[in-house]
Amino acid sequence: MSVESLIGIFTVLLTISFAAERLIEVGKPVYELIKAEAWKASAKLLSAIIIGTGVAALFRFEMLAKMDIEAPYLFGYLAAGLIASTGSTTINRLLEWLKTLRNDTTVTVTEYKDTGNVGVTKETVVSSNKVVQ
Repeated sequence: MSVESLIGIFTVLLTISFAAERLIEVGKPVYELIKAEAWKASAKLLSAIIIGTGVAALFRFEMLAKMDIEAPYLFGYLAAGLIASTGSTTINRLLEWLKTLRNDTTVTVTEYKDTGNVGVTKETVVSSNKVVQ
């Protein structure tokens, strides 16, 4: 599977995630009726999964088939709904990462740890073909 195909898939997942988030906002007054915060969070997550799966089914976005994985079409809808329920911010970050890979852009991540009197710096350079440390 090419990076271009993955970018296309995640772009559609981002759209599904936006739709799910907007529909959850419409149902916000219903969630406010739930007193316990844990139940409220669970209700929102379950709603996001159901709405994401429903939107994927509505647009007939069979994610697993797009990834050349043989599975019943309902599993493709459910997989799209589960990923879309993680939120548009997460999917947008993955999409940006895939675009970075496509453009062969090099990104440097520097990590610094202070271990007592000695500082340790670890630098990781990420490009589309390799990771060099």
